[in-house]
Amino acid sequence: TVDTPFIPHSLSLFYAAYHPLYSVFCVTNSLPPVLPCPSIDWHFERNNAFSPSSPSSLPSLSPASSSSLPSHPSVLAKSSKSLRVCSFNILAGAYARTPHAVQAMYPYCSGHHLDLHHRKALLGKELHALDGDIVALQECSSSLFFSFLAPLFKEEYHAFLQCKFKARVQEGCALLIRKKYFSVLREGSVIFQKELLTNPQYDELLAELRRKWPHFETDVLPHLTTVMQFAILRRRDTREAHDEKDLPKTLVVANTHLFFHPYARHIRVLQIYVMTNFLQTLREEFAESEDSSTAPAEPASFSASRRLPPVIMCGDFNCQPGSGGLKLLKKKAVHAYLDDWHDGLAFRWEKDEDAAAEDEEEKNGDEEAKSGIEMKKEDAPGTIVSPSLPETSPASSDSAVAFAAASESRNAEHEGKGPHEMESGINHREAGGEQGTGEEPGVALRLPGDLDLVDCYEDSPLAFSNFVSGFQATLDYIYASSDFKVVARLPGVSEEAVRAHGGLPCHGYPSDHLAIAVDLQLKSTESPENSYTK
Repeated sequence: TVDTPFIPHSLSLFYAAYHPLYSVFCVTNSLPPVLPCPSIDWHFERNNAFSPSSPSSLPSLSPASSSSLPSHPSVLAKSSKSLRVCSFNILAGAYARTPHAVQAMYPYCSGHHLDLHHRKALLGKELHALDGDIVALQECSSSLFFSFLAPLFKEEYHAFLQCKFKARVQEGCALLIRKKYFSVLREGSVIFQKELLTNPQYDELLAELRRKWPHFETDVLPHLTTVMQFAILRRRDTREAHDEKDLPKTLVVANTHLFFHPYARHIRVLQIYVMTNFLQTLREEFAESEDSSTAPAEPASFSASRRLPPVIMCGDFNCQPGSGGLKLLKKKAVHAYLDDWHDGLAFRWEKDEDAAAEDEEEKNGDEEAKSGIEMKKEDAPGTIVSPSLPETSPASSDSAVAFAAASESRNAEHEGKGPHEMESGINHREAGGEQGTGEEPGVALRLPGDLDLVDCYEDSPLAFSNFVSGFQATLDYIYASSDFKVVARLPGVSEEAVRAHGGLPCHGYPSDHLAIAVDLQLKSTESPENSYTK
């Protein structure tokens, strides 16, 4: 073991491994000189604004001090007894090095700085500094998770990964849950297409969609890879957890990365609807009984008097402010004339390029493996994932049409990621091309039960959370039950500051998305719910 918290810059580390009784059997090795971790002004200022009084025992994050202090990330101080929640789309390695990504999305970023070997060090530093109690990651590849993130945080966090359903690139959602405060009663994922097709509660909805969008169930839905990761957390009944945090006894956490395509706003509305229904089902299953049992409630014994656990829902929703998915969360209902529904009639999934895509996947996989980035195939037809594009309908923006055309061209060449999760083989038509009957274009939806989720950045909206060449928008969100109040937010960044680097990622920041984070406190402390029992 090496007990060396800080290794000064420019020094090399030499180590030897041997058995004390058999010293002749010894292995030695040395590592190259330690390099300073890149620092940028806006990153330091952002973190400092979130947590101005970081622990004095840790070195400053200030760029000015980077030449004299070790590049060990400071831990940002939290508000008293608050729960810190972070969400971060970390940019999967397989998407960062495709020809389209290098030439069109990130032309300002050098190949070295796009390489996962460089970015994962910055990622580890960022996650350590943010010091979340609950961390939700998107675009987390299985190789990065098992070789880097899970080992790095295994002492402090429960770590879980749920990859997208039958996606060719094995990446998905990851959750890190602080062990000191929570045990995990259940963790898993719900697959959007399976839930919509097999859950009887959606039978009437599907029947209406079949009538209004004839191509949706057969030509679109089977190709969607979206999953929602969830975890049911139980507050640890320890003196430490009680003294340091005001935590609900049970907490439902969700993490997702919604479908990307700019003309698929209707799909994202449906995905949010299905996701919130599933979360309500979990709340009812794990409702608190009078005896505070850790076992889930039996459905027959559920009553309105039982306490439903609060919810925290994070992720890259690929929804810009004002879009239908966010309206559903804010107003708890949307009508059948919602503008987003017009995309349902126009949207097509026409090409199946499975064989060619598989050849390209193998080619890219061989190239990425040389630089330590693993790409894995799965057996689903025609699903290559890629990143975030403008949220707009075909009739509303010439730039969106141009962007979508470029994306289609990219799919024809089987390139990995363009700006966010477009899947291979998607085509579109102008929204006015098949209006037909003139009836409502969509369906009326209402959120279930008393599920009341609030955007944690509602009072201080971000100018953007995704910034690449030619596109910037807010796509990432943290929603929490109204049981919580927000006491601190990781602020945004000015467009000028990021544009100075050309965009994201850059030499000092690892992703094309900004991490977002909030400190939450329960609005009230109820005595048997939040009392410590020895």
